[in-house]
This record gives sequence, C-alpha cells and structure tokens, in this order.
Amino acid sequence: LRTEKFNSQNNARNQALYKILPGFLVNMATSKLYDANTAGLTYHITAKTEGLLFTVKGVSDPLAKLMANLLSYLTNEDDFEKNSQHFEMAKEALIKKYRTLLLDSKALAHDLRINYLIEGSSLVLDYLHILENENLTLSDLKSFLKELLANAEAVCLIQGNFTNKDAVEIYLKSILENYNLENRISNAEDFEAQNKIPLNCLKLAKPRQLLKVNSFNTRTSDNHYVIKYYQYKMETLKLDCLHEIFCDIISEPCFDELRTKKQLGYIAFASYKNSY
Repeated sequence: LRTEKFNSQNNARNQALYKILPGFLVNMATSKLYDANTAGLTYHITAKTEGLLFTVKGVSDPLAKLMANLLSYLTNEDDFEKNSQHFEMAKEALIKKYRTLLLDSKALAHDLRINYLIEGSSLVLDYLHILENENLTLSDLKSFLKELLANAEAVCLIQGNFTNKDAVEIYLKSILENYNLENRISNAEDFEAQNKIPLNCLKLAKPRQLLKVNSFNTRTSDNHYVIKYYQYKMETLKLDCLHEIFCDIISEPCFDELRTKKQLGYIAFASYKNSY
C-alpha cells in the first residue's frame, strides 16, 4: 500500500503508530495461519517509507488466499478489540528494539543520516520517547489506520507462473475486494473510471540475455552471483514431482562440475522453484 506522501506529512506520534502496525497485524495472523506456516509458506508485513508492504512467498496456488487472509486483518476492525493484547505485545517489542538500537553506534549514525535526508522522518529517540511516555492505545491505532488507508494506493507485484488474467483476478479478489478495501483506498476509483487496471507483464527474455553489474567491493577480489533460469509452463502435480526428482539427480553432479572440477565459485548448486 503506497503511502509515501502521507507518511512524509506525519508527526512522530503517527509514525510511531505506523511502526507498531506491522507487529500488531503479524501477531494477530500468526495464531490463525498455522496451516500456512506448516506448509512452508512465508509472509511478512513491513512498514517502509514508501508504504505498508505485504509479502507472501511459497507454492503458487495458495498465495492469493494467504494474501487475502493477511489483508483481512488490516481491514476487519471488528477483530481489533478482541486482540488488544497483541497491540501491547507489538508495542513492547518495538520498545525493546529501539532500546537495543541505542547501543549500536552504526545504527544511530544511519538513523541520523536518514533523518537528515528524508523530510518528515523522526529519530529513534523520538519514537522511543513517544512509546514510553505517551499512552498510545488501540483506539489511536484504529483512527490512524482509517486515515492511512484513505491516503493509500494499492499496488501489487506478482512473480511466478501466473498469466495476465490470473494477476488481475488476484489483484481484484484477493486485494481490492477483500473486506471492501477498494472503498477505503484512494486509487480504486481511478480503476473503475478507466474500466481497466494498469498492468505490466514481463517474461524471461528470449533469446538468452546476460546482465553484468559492477561490484561495489573495491577493497578485495570481486564477488559475483550468477543465476541461470529455465522457465517452464504451468505444471501438473506429476510434472512438479518429476522436476523435483530431476533436480535432486543433477544436484551432486552440478556441484562437482562447477565447484570441484572447474572451481567457478565457492557456492554452486541447482535448485527448483515453482513460484519464481
């Protein structure tokens, strides 16, 4: 959810509430997303300068449902009062985090540079003072969240084996239509007026292309990381299993050829991903 303009105009108190929000949402979600955790799916909610970032990773099929579940905690305020203990837990965790940062001179220097470079940002000391001395409540968070969403734009990046149609469906059903999020953010009306969603679809380039990036490491020998992708079509469960078996078969010869014989790098491996 892009909110950079809104974030830059906020005072330190609202920014402190913004920092609490991800921890509060994750605390609520963790106890109810046990199946997702056991299935190896991962999810993160991060309060960034650009906006509130929701990230889900794992097997493609259940990701849309997982994203919808995460966003439901953001928009379903009826559950907030039932989870007041999670708000206090998130606030205490943030206080501990900032107290620890005060012991790290590098982190403090970075914080000071950010405060100088980014208009409207606040120092860790400001956040800590507010968290410890002002009585921030769940009601304060609800009021702030309502204003935050009213100034937010929903933007979605989807990576993996998805078609244009799949991407639009995920964006509409799992994000915009989820607990009426479309009625609470600022850019949904633009989509309705245009009767279309801005969409940019990219595939792996054909023929093969190489991208070389100069190393930032000028003090020692350059370190490089090279990935070669072979993209394949949407798979059945049988093909998925065959690909995993194939990867297990070539894993040891791949390491032996690249690492032991040709010594092309310290770390060499073959892996299979069905969502990237």
